[in-house]
Amino acid sequence: MNQRTLTLAGHAVACVELGSDPAGDGTGAVVLVHGIGVSSRYFGPLERDLSRTGRVVAPDLPGFGRSRMPDEPPLSVVEHADVLAALIEELGLDRPVVVGHSMGA
Repeated sequence: MNQRTLTLAGHAVACVELGSDPAGDGTGAVVLVHGIGVSSRYFGPLERDLSRTGRVVAPDLPGFGRSRMPDEPPLSVVEHADVLAALIEELGLDRPVVVGHSMGA
């Protein structure tokens, strides 16, 4: 498991990565997006299961989990989507499967 903090759309975002990209080209990744009031830890068992066959990325959206609270008012859903788009671009993911729960959907 690789845990790091990335700066995405102006926000520090903690991110967990498990597994690997079998083809080595950024395809086949799964991005798990938590809902409001929880963090990427919500997906722990699913992360482990999915990482057996590919790359799994699970960010803590700004203000949740290991990501610090933004300096400005809470982010809107659109701003959270901008953070996710920046994550996908930063990691070089090519058309990942994005799985969301609750607000993350």
